[in-house]
Amino acid sequence: MGKTILFYNVGIYKNNELTNLNFIDFLDNISLAKWEDRLRKIEKDIVAIFPIIYNDSYKEKRIVPFGKFRLNYKPYTARLTNPKYTEIKDDVVELVTLVYDSAYRTLAMDFNTYGAKKKLIEQYFSSFLPNEENNIWEVRLSEVINDFNEEELDNSSQIRSVQITLDLSKNQYDFLKENKENNKCIMNVFEKCKETSNEYEANIVRLEFGAFENRKSTMNKQSILMLIKALNMDLDSIKSIKVRYKNNKDKMEDIDLKNVHTVLSVRVLENSNEKNPAPEYLGNTIIDVFENFSGKLINSQMKFFQDCQKENMPNICIESRDINKIEVKV
Repeated sequence: MGKTILFYNVGIYKNNELTNLNFIDFLDNISLAKWEDRLRKIEKDIVAIFPIIYNDSYKEKRIVPFGKFRLNYKPYTARLTNPKYTEIKDDVVELVTLVYDSAYRTLAMDFNTYGAKKKLIEQYFSSFLPNEENNIWEVRLSEVINDFNEEELDNSSQIRSVQITLDLSKNQYDFLKENKENNKCIMNVFEKCKETSNEYEANIVRLEFGAFENRKSTMNKQSILMLIKALNMDLDSIKSIKVRYKNNKDKMEDIDLKNVHTVLSVRVLENSNEKNPAPEYLGNTIIDVFENFSGKLINSQMKFFQDCQKENMPNICIESRDINKIEVKV
């Protein structure tokens, strides 16, 4: 099914000024609170973080299941082999998996249509911070922007793969904006894609070109760069152009050239049939993709925290304020 993962820099603010405080210390303090103190009402929603999951191989990362309860939504369960149905007695919760990496000071989270979004997560964590007349503390998430320097690809020593995804339902087929004569081979491939799409009534087509999976293998860089620069990026029929290459830190990195200058995101578990993977499984999958964006995450962190103020961690408000309290009936 696949899950979309979004990346954010996390900052703790005092009186609208970004501080140098690392979110992982704050997160670990909250995790020690009892369940009834982690369960909070934020406006009309009831939310909580469930027990944090630790990966022993990555001491600087935390996997955090973030739950939003759907108290007015109680579906039924049934079996295909039996005409009976049973009302769900337990509370229904929508989980969003958060992964925080203190090295990059970045929070990655999966998108869940019914789960918590950015604003609700900010408000929840802010509810644990002091809110006094002269000192107002907040947690804010800032999107990591998928910036890209073309020179980095030009200077890359290795291009491992290129994947082009086409949506042939758009009826826009002028895939190349230039150098058509020098790219007759790929034009023939595009033409065959259109024919195949019509025959099989399959609108989405993916073309992937790749070198052997070893440390030194690379594609013909000049030919690939010529193709990329010739592609009509503005065409709606071209959904994505994903390139795996070695960045200027000599590490492999993935970039979707169709979606640069947007929020950094990635699709994971696309070949999985699991529509709702468990937080531990999804979290460990997210951990594995952090290194693919190391250059972007480091640069984003440096820009985000360059003007931060030095502060000491405030006392965590473990007991909920009246506005955040809920009554749990046993």
